[in-house]
Amino acid sequence: MKLLTTLLAALSPTATVLATTSSDDPVQQQSTAVFLKIASSNATIDGMFLSAYHIGAAQQTLGLFYGPPQPNDTSAIFYWNTTVTDGVAADVGVLYWTMPAAGNLTAWFSLDFAYTSGTNVVGTSVSAGSGAQGVGWDNNDRLFVDGTMVDDSNFVPEDHPVPIYPIGIRLQQWHACWILFAPYYYYALAWVTAEMPHNPTCQPVSVVKVLGHSILIVGWLPFQPDLSTRTG
Repeated sequence: MKLLTTLLAALSPTATVLATTSSDDPVQQQSTAVFLKIASSNATIDGMFLSAYHIGAAQQTLGLFYGPPQPNDTSAIFYWNTTVTDGVAADVGVLYWTMPAAGNLTAWFSLDFAYTSGTNVVGTSVSAGSGAQGVGWDNNDRLFVDGTMVDDSNFVPEDHPVPIYPIGIRLQQWHACWILFAPYYYYALAWVTAEMPHNPTCQPVSVVKVLGHSILIVGWLPFQPDLSTRTG
């Protein structure tokens, strides 16, 4: 079993690997910096970007703003980490946002969902907690959530249901909504669990990966609220 030394090496224009392990074990692969762009049939929000907006101690949500972001705008830079086994990268990984910490360290915050009872609209949460939602990119660089789907509208007693899709379905139920993260009220990325969103401000969107070096730097304007709430 040949041992690999710790390295930080470019595998492609979009990936690096950091690992000290055997060649048979999975290693972590991290993308280069990416921005997250909104695609929508609504021209008002189509082409906006996502950024970390403060909602609490060591916790952010993904708010919308008019871009493009500046290359050093850390509030809008994200990374996608996955594993590589026997030279094959997994389709599903974790989306991260980073923030400088004390002692020249970097704090890593993973994307997860912030569920609230009473609504089918789920806010996005980027925090330093242990939770992380498995996500990946489809062939069009659009962000998907890894999961299963069961139509519980057809459930009957004692008749065990079968998922209508196998494990690994690529769900894309993203919406842009005005969401209350008390006391903050943001136009932010959300996830609708099923059917029509309970929140009437929600509009369906896609989240598209854009490599940092491909951004054309021009003037940009924030979406409400102003950028004083953005982190970074």
